[in-house]
Amino acid sequence: MTREDSDRQLQEMLDREAIRDLVNRYFVAVWRQDVDAVAALFAEDGAFRFAGIAVDENGKSRPTGHDEVQTFKGRAVLHRMYTLALAEMRPLPFGHNHVVDLTGPDRATGHLVMEMRAAADYALAGIVTYEDEYAKIGGKWLFARRFGRVQQPK
Repeated sequence: MTREDSDRQLQEMLDREAIRDLVNRYFVAVWRQDVDAVAALFAEDGAFRFAGIAVDENGKSRPTGHDEVQTFKGRAVLHRMYTLALAEMRPLPFGHNHVVDLTGPDRATGHLVMEMRAAADYALAGIVTYEDEYAKIGGKWLFARRFGRVQQPK
């Protein structure tokens, strides 16, 4: 193995760990209802799309079909959406099975599953599968695009 190979492998390991840390910080910020921290984890033009649940202009959520997708784009828009939605839903997220694929020196994709539990009694509120796109901007990994599909218990 050459020095270049070992340097490349080390950088890949550091990038994967930084991306896993990004996702963990997202869950902790949601748990703490720290909207500023959540929004800061997205690129300035980052987007969050989700299906299976809709959030109205007052932060109220309602179940939807799996084909109905809502999109929120831009850090300011995301900040407002999270402010309303977290105050209404108060979810406690538990992430599992995070797989990261590096697609370039500053791009990656990820897949994971999240248990969403209610703050009051930890009852299962839903399962969310995430399909993420990450971007390394200014040396820091951020969410470029996040798609979550919510499945609520029957």
